[in-house]
Amino acid sequence: MIQTIEDEWLALRRASIEARGVLADLLYLIEHSGDMGAVQCGEVIPRMIGLPVAKFDSYMSELAACGVVRISDGLIVSDRLARKQRRSEILTANGRKGGRPPKRRETIAQ
Repeated sequence: MIQTIEDEWLALRRASIEARGVLADLLYLIEHSGDMGAVQCGEVIPRMIGLPVAKFDSYMSELAACGVVRISDGLIVSDRLARKQRRSEILTANGRKGGRPPKRRETIAQ
């Protein structure tokens, strides 16, 4: 299931309904790419979504203008999904160590 956050939802109000549909497909592809919240740019993604490359590029620039995704080094990146992936890796590592890391004790200076 795709979760959205309020700021992202409000930013998307400026995007066209078509761009929002592209984002839904794109978030699914990014989530299942296994690449830290990013997916490789190219002609494959528009073909998978069912759009001509030119139309896909216009929707991508619209979504980037809204701040929902960005294009960096040939990758389409969702910062929110990248953060989610990093958090998942941290929690997995903690689970291997036996669970939640101990809380740090704060000492009171006297």
